[in-house]
Amino acid sequence: MNIRRSKIHVLRRKVNHLVSGWLISLLLIPVLLAYDNPLVSEIQPRNIMFNRYGLTLYDLSINPALFGISYPDNIDYYQTRYDNYQNTYRRTFDPGHQNNYEIRVISVKHLSERVTLLSGIQYNRTVLSNVYRSLEKNFYDEFFTICDTTTGSTAYDGPQVRFLYDYALTNRIHLACEINYGVEEGLKDIYTKCETIVRNTELRGGISFISGNQKTVLGLTGVFYDAQRKYEAVKDLQDAFAITNFGLHVSKAENPRSTIRKNDDRGGGEIDLQMIRKDFLWPGLTLKITTGYCGRSDYVSTGSVQKPNPRGYWVRQVYRGITSLIYAPNSEKSRLDFLYEYRLTGDWAKSGNHDVVIMENKEILNAFNLNWQFHLLKRLLINTGGYFTANACDYREYIVPFKYDQTDNQLSAFLNIALQVNPILSVYLLGDLKTIDLYYYWDADRATRYSGELGLERLTTFGRFGVAVETSQTTFDGTDRKDRSIGIKLAHWR
Repeated sequence: MNIRRSKIHVLRRKVNHLVSGWLISLLLIPVLLAYDNPLVSEIQPRNIMFNRYGLTLYDLSINPALFGISYPDNIDYYQTRYDNYQNTYRRTFDPGHQNNYEIRVISVKHLSERVTLLSGIQYNRTVLSNVYRSLEKNFYDEFFTICDTTTGSTAYDGPQVRFLYDYALTNRIHLACEINYGVEEGLKDIYTKCETIVRNTELRGGISFISGNQKTVLGLTGVFYDAQRKYEAVKDLQDAFAITNFGLHVSKAENPRSTIRKNDDRGGGEIDLQMIRKDFLWPGLTLKITTGYCGRSDYVSTGSVQKPNPRGYWVRQVYRGITSLIYAPNSEKSRLDFLYEYRLTGDWAKSGNHDVVIMENKEILNAFNLNWQFHLLKRLLINTGGYFTANACDYREYIVPFKYDQTDNQLSAFLNIALQVNPILSVYLLGDLKTIDLYYYWDADRATRYSGELGLERLTTFGRFGVAVETSQTTFDGTDRKDRSIGIKLAHWR
């Protein structure tokens, strides 16, 4: 297909430059790398694996039927990375120190004009040190949590498996499915020995349609996911003692037992529509739109292994729309990307013992992202831009009356300079500045984060090799304590 040949040509030229950036995140505490089913995936300003700015419709929608036309090359990608975080200033239940280890292998094969396969495996190890009481890995992401009375470290280990099959039923219709499965085990280093096990399954199905002139692409995605989580506090010399939290202001002591277990079973689904239109209004302008709805229910019980008590039922619903405009009259020299995201999130949670609502949350997010990529010289590629996010939050708890009604903003700007030293060697430098309004549980109004990355890429007879070093520092209003991180990653692809 012509669309495939043109994309291959563009991709081959772009992989000659190693460009890098950071992941947009609403959290300052580092991302925990073990596999999880996020109800909504945060948009990245760039495709990390393929080292390029300018997201495809697959990146925005994760419709497997758009993968083959978005990534038309065969690629084998290998990456290993290590990150170290020192959290001098942190929330109550955050780790004081964190180490992340990751090994990732991804293979993309176009077996024919009709069949595209993606297979991947990833192994993560995360060590959270000096964690106060919490037995949860992501305490502030949950409405119902469990704690003990100790401060210690917990190590999490687990593999993730990914498989995608994209089949072109005709030259204009693609059918595809994608499977993500992950298992993770965690163990606390002191008694009560808390053991955790998490299993996540995600199934995606998609269909895409390409117009006769190949300027319009339509897509439809359906998603099903399921997760089971178990947390066990185990007796040592005395019975285990654990506490169940309802939100952030109410807790209940569990009866001491030889083993206290928290069961957390969740399931959900999603449906999305996508569209891309090339030469929209005038030549060189591309419009991308994705919109959808997703929902999830979460049932939590705690107590004995044989007869746990119901603690809560939590429902989350999200309506989301993304619009992207890309102006690239000459994609080899310059392009301008603008992206707008609207997201409406609604939560409510009921007590497990009484059929009454005990918590509600409503958030309206508006995010604007602008990125400009251009060649200053023949071998000098520059990416610069920024984003602004306003998140209006209305969070309420009813057992102990509490209300948080405020609009929190994020503002960020970055500059990425990539230099192709010669035909086989490229280097890049990235600088980033971000300010974030913090939620009430931070005990600070605002944080400012400075980050940088330095890397190089070299072409060899075995493929391309890349190495990068990342560092960041976060300061908080009203305190002189600073959080710091440093990381290194090695990659090879061909």
